[in-house]
Amino acid sequence: MRWIGMGEVLHLGALLPAAVGTCCVLGSRRSGRVIAGVSALVMLAAMLDATVRMPGLPTFVWAAVLVSLALLGAFGARLATGSGSGPGSGRGPAEEARMAGHTAGMAVHGGVGLVVMAALLLAMSVGSSGDAGVVASGHHGGSGWLAPLAGTVAVGYLLFSLVFARTLLSASDRGLRTALPALEVASMGVSAALMAAALLPA
Repeated sequence: MRWIGMGEVLHLGALLPAAVGTCCVLGSRRSGRVIAGVSALVMLAAMLDATVRMPGLPTFVWAAVLVSLALLGAFGARLATGSGSGPGSGRGPAEEARMAGHTAGMAVHGGVGLVVMAALLLAMSVGSSGDAGVVASGHHGGSGWLAPLAGTVAVGYLLFSLVFARTLLSASDRGLRTALPALEVASMGVSAALMAAALLPA
Protein backbone atom coordinates (compact mmCIF):
# COMPACT_ATOMS: atom_id res chain seq x y z
CA MET A 1 0.00 0.00 0.00
CA ARG A 2 1.48 3.35 -1.09
CA TRP A 3 0.94 6.47 0.98
CA ILE A 4 -0.57 9.42 -0.85
CA GLY A 5 2.00 12.19 -1.03
CA MET A 6 1.56 15.95 -0.77
CA GLY A 7 1.43 16.29 -4.55
CA GLU A 8 -1.55 13.95 -4.77
CA VAL A 9 -3.27 15.80 -1.91
CA LEU A 10 -2.80 19.13 -3.70
CA HIS A 11 -4.12 17.75 -6.98
CA LEU A 12 -7.17 16.30 -5.27
CA GLY A 13 -7.63 19.51 -3.30
CA ALA A 14 -7.60 21.54 -6.51
CA LEU A 15 -10.74 19.73 -7.63
CA LEU A 16 -12.83 21.25 -4.83
CA PRO A 17 -12.43 24.95 -5.73
CA ALA A 18 -12.72 24.02 -9.41
CA ALA A 19 -16.05 22.34 -8.66
CA VAL A 20 -17.19 25.40 -6.70
CA GLY A 21 -16.25 27.65 -9.61
CA THR A 22 -18.11 25.40 -12.03
CA CYS A 23 -21.26 25.55 -9.89
CA CYS A 24 -20.98 29.35 -9.84
CA VAL A 25 -20.77 29.44 -13.63
CA LEU A 26 -23.80 27.19 -14.01
CA GLY A 27 -25.76 29.25 -11.50
CA SER A 28 -25.01 32.60 -13.07
CA ARG A 29 -27.29 34.57 -15.38
CA ARG A 30 -24.68 36.47 -17.35
CA SER A 31 -24.35 36.45 -21.11
CA GLY A 32 -22.07 33.76 -22.48
CA ARG A 33 -22.76 31.45 -19.54
CA VAL A 34 -23.46 28.47 -21.82
CA ILE A 35 -19.97 28.48 -23.34
CA ALA A 36 -18.47 29.31 -19.95
CA GLY A 37 -20.38 26.46 -18.32
CA VAL A 38 -19.27 23.94 -20.92
CA SER A 39 -15.68 25.15 -20.58
CA ALA A 40 -15.78 24.86 -16.79
CA LEU A 41 -17.17 21.31 -16.96
CA VAL A 42 -14.54 20.26 -19.50
CA MET A 43 -11.77 21.79 -17.38
CA LEU A 44 -13.03 19.94 -14.32
CA ALA A 45 -13.10 16.70 -16.30
CA ALA A 46 -9.54 17.32 -17.50
CA MET A 47 -8.34 17.92 -13.93
CA LEU A 48 -10.10 14.77 -12.75
CA ASP A 49 -8.55 12.78 -15.59
CA ALA A 50 -5.08 14.10 -14.79
CA THR A 51 -5.56 13.14 -11.14
CA VAL A 52 -7.22 9.73 -11.22
CA ARG A 53 -7.22 8.82 -14.93
CA MET A 54 -10.97 9.01 -15.51
CA PRO A 55 -11.81 8.82 -18.42
CA GLY A 56 -8.15 8.48 -19.46
CA LEU A 57 -7.61 10.78 -22.44
CA PRO A 58 -4.06 11.84 -23.38
CA THR A 59 -2.94 15.09 -21.78
CA PHE A 60 -2.25 16.83 -25.09
CA VAL A 61 -5.85 16.16 -26.15
CA TRP A 62 -7.18 17.87 -23.03
CA ALA A 63 -4.77 20.77 -23.54
CA ALA A 64 -5.87 21.24 -27.14
CA VAL A 65 -9.55 21.14 -26.15
CA LEU A 66 -9.03 23.69 -23.35
CA VAL A 67 -7.20 26.12 -25.63
CA SER A 68 -9.89 25.70 -28.29
CA LEU A 69 -12.58 26.46 -25.72
CA ALA A 70 -10.66 29.57 -24.65
CA LEU A 71 -10.72 30.84 -28.22
CA LEU A 72 -14.39 29.95 -28.61
CA GLY A 73 -15.22 31.73 -25.37
CA ALA A 74 -13.42 34.88 -26.47
CA PHE A 75 -15.36 34.90 -29.74
CA GLY A 76 -18.65 34.26 -27.94
CA ALA A 77 -18.00 37.05 -25.45
CA ARG A 78 -17.32 39.46 -28.28
CA LEU A 79 -20.66 38.62 -29.86
CA ALA A 80 -22.50 38.80 -26.52
CA THR A 81 -21.04 42.21 -25.72
CA GLY A 82 -22.11 43.56 -29.07
CA SER A 83 -25.61 42.11 -28.94
CA GLY A 84 -26.23 43.36 -25.40
CA SER A 85 -25.66 46.99 -26.24
CA GLY A 86 -27.91 49.55 -27.85
CA PRO A 87 -31.05 51.49 -27.02
CA GLY A 88 -33.18 48.35 -26.85
CA SER A 89 -31.27 46.91 -23.93
CA GLY A 90 -33.14 49.02 -21.36
CA ARG A 91 -29.97 50.17 -19.59
CA GLY A 92 -28.41 53.56 -19.26
CA PRO A 93 -24.93 54.41 -20.57
CA ALA A 94 -23.25 53.88 -17.18
CA GLU A 95 -24.94 50.53 -16.62
CA GLU A 96 -24.20 49.55 -20.22
CA ALA A 97 -20.50 50.30 -19.76
CA ARG A 98 -20.39 48.41 -16.46
CA MET A 99 -22.07 45.34 -17.95
CA ALA A 100 -19.75 45.41 -20.98
CA GLY A 101 -16.72 45.63 -18.70
CA HIS A 102 -18.06 42.81 -16.54
CA THR A 103 -18.66 40.56 -19.54
CA ALA A 104 -15.25 41.30 -21.03
CA GLY A 105 -13.50 40.76 -17.71
CA MET A 106 -15.18 37.42 -17.07
CA ALA A 107 -14.37 36.29 -20.61
CA VAL A 108 -10.71 37.24 -20.22
CA HIS A 109 -10.47 35.54 -16.84
CA GLY A 110 -12.12 32.37 -18.09
CA GLY A 111 -10.03 32.21 -21.24
CA VAL A 112 -6.76 32.79 -19.40
CA GLY A 113 -7.76 30.15 -16.86
CA LEU A 114 -8.29 27.56 -19.59
CA VAL A 115 -4.88 28.30 -21.10
CA VAL A 116 -3.20 28.21 -17.67
CA MET A 117 -4.83 24.87 -16.89
CA ALA A 118 -3.72 23.49 -20.26
CA ALA A 119 -0.13 24.51 -19.45
CA LEU A 120 -0.35 22.96 -15.99
CA LEU A 121 -1.66 19.69 -17.40
CA LEU A 122 1.18 19.56 -19.92
CA ALA A 123 3.69 20.35 -17.19
CA MET A 124 2.31 17.49 -15.10
CA SER A 125 2.75 15.05 -17.95
CA VAL A 126 6.37 15.99 -18.71
CA GLY A 127 8.59 13.27 -17.32
CA SER A 128 5.69 11.10 -16.15
CA SER A 129 5.61 7.45 -17.05
CA GLY A 130 3.18 6.64 -19.83
CA ASP A 131 1.17 9.79 -19.19
CA ALA A 132 -0.19 8.13 -16.05
CA GLY A 133 -2.33 9.98 -13.58
CA VAL A 134 -1.00 11.45 -10.38
CA VAL A 135 -2.82 9.27 -7.90
CA ALA A 136 -2.74 6.20 -10.09
CA SER A 137 1.00 6.26 -10.77
CA GLY A 138 2.54 8.57 -8.21
CA HIS A 139 4.41 10.48 -10.93
CA HIS A 140 4.18 14.23 -10.78
CA GLY A 141 6.11 15.04 -13.93
CA GLY A 142 6.85 18.70 -14.39
CA SER A 143 10.54 18.37 -15.32
CA GLY A 144 12.35 20.88 -17.52
CA TRP A 145 11.33 24.47 -18.14
CA LEU A 146 7.59 23.99 -18.56
CA ALA A 147 6.80 23.41 -14.89
CA PRO A 148 8.45 26.62 -13.59
CA LEU A 149 6.85 28.61 -16.40
CA ALA A 150 3.40 27.12 -15.79
CA GLY A 151 3.79 27.63 -12.05
CA THR A 152 4.75 31.28 -12.46
CA VAL A 153 1.81 31.90 -14.78
CA ALA A 154 -0.51 30.16 -12.30
CA VAL A 155 0.67 32.42 -9.47
CA GLY A 156 0.03 35.44 -11.68
CA TYR A 157 -3.41 34.06 -12.50
CA LEU A 158 -4.15 33.66 -8.79
CA LEU A 159 -3.24 37.30 -8.10
CA PHE A 160 -5.33 38.42 -11.07
CA SER A 161 -8.24 36.32 -9.79
CA LEU A 162 -8.11 37.74 -6.28
CA VAL A 163 -7.92 41.34 -7.48
CA PHE A 164 -10.72 40.80 -9.99
CA ALA A 165 -12.85 39.01 -7.39
CA ARG A 166 -12.45 41.94 -5.01
CA THR A 167 -13.50 44.33 -7.77
CA LEU A 168 -16.57 42.25 -8.57
CA LEU A 169 -17.47 41.85 -4.91
CA SER A 170 -17.28 45.58 -4.27
CA ALA A 171 -19.83 46.09 -7.03
CA SER A 172 -22.14 43.33 -5.76
CA ASP A 173 -24.84 45.02 -3.72
CA ARG A 174 -27.88 42.98 -4.69
CA GLY A 175 -27.38 39.68 -2.92
CA LEU A 176 -25.76 36.31 -3.50
CA ARG A 177 -26.44 36.09 -7.24
CA THR A 178 -24.28 39.09 -8.01
CA ALA A 179 -21.55 37.73 -5.71
CA LEU A 180 -21.33 34.45 -7.67
CA PRO A 181 -18.89 35.85 -10.27
CA ALA A 182 -16.51 36.92 -7.49
CA LEU A 183 -16.62 33.45 -5.94
CA GLU A 184 -16.18 31.91 -9.38
CA VAL A 185 -13.00 33.78 -10.28
CA ALA A 186 -11.48 33.34 -6.81
CA SER A 187 -12.18 29.58 -6.87
CA MET A 188 -10.61 29.16 -10.29
CA GLY A 189 -7.52 31.08 -9.21
CA VAL A 190 -7.09 28.97 -6.07
CA SER A 191 -7.59 25.77 -8.06
CA ALA A 192 -4.85 26.73 -10.53
CA ALA A 193 -2.52 27.68 -7.68
CA LEU A 194 -3.00 24.30 -5.99
CA MET A 195 -2.28 22.51 -9.25
CA ALA A 196 0.88 24.56 -9.63
CA ALA A 197 1.96 23.87 -6.03
CA ALA A 198 1.79 20.14 -6.76
CA LEU A 199 4.54 20.62 -9.38
CA LEU A 200 7.03 21.77 -6.75
CA PRO A 201 9.82 19.27 -5.96
CA ALA A 202 9.06 17.06 -2.99
